[in-house]
Amino acid sequence: MWIAHCFDMTNSLRAESRTVDDGSDASSKQLEHLRDVVRQFDTTTLITRRRSGGLHGRPMSVAAVDDDLTVWLVTSASSPKVSEISEDGRVLLSFQRSSQFAALNGRAELVYDRDKIWELWREAYRVWYDGKSDPDIVLLRFTPYDAEYWDSSGAKGIAYLFRAARAYAMGEKLSDDSGMAVDPDYHGKVDLVGPASQPVR
Repeated sequence: MWIAHCFDMTNSLRAESRTVDDGSDASSKQLEHLRDVVRQFDTTTLITRRRSGGLHGRPMSVAAVDDDLTVWLVTSASSPKVSEISEDGRVLLSFQRSSQFAALNGRAELVYDRDKIWELWREAYRVWYDGKSDPDIVLLRFTPYDAEYWDSSGAKGIAYLFRAARAYAMGEKLSDDSGMAVDPDYHGKVDLVGPASQPVR
């Protein structure tokens, strides 16, 4: 249900160039923290739409993350995800580990630029392709429209465990006003929108 809701949100978002929310210091800090979190991941789950409307997820290696949170992925031109994205570019990227989570909602595009493929090439990809000149290689360029992250790593995780233990001992529940939910180092929502353009398809 949550993933489907994230997909539905993209249907009303239209963007080509992007700015971060309202440009406030808090928004800039959230964007910076989100970028730091995402760049710690080597893999992501790419979730696309099937023609039937169902969702299709699979793990993907992250090739690069640009400063504006454009995410680059490498895939095979003959893979099902390519045909799914060709028909419907709305996708979700999910990043998850024990103490860090991020969900990026946006659009994926197919990029056949050979210079960019060579730039992003890694020898680890050779197990799937016949070198960086393999004509089957295509890049996925993901443009996020909105994102949300949770980061309980390091001292933030210790603080969370302390508050959870205290709430349990006192027979209480953790609430959003406990401080963690409004701390941009722990949780944030980032909207990236720009001038109206074509519907996201």
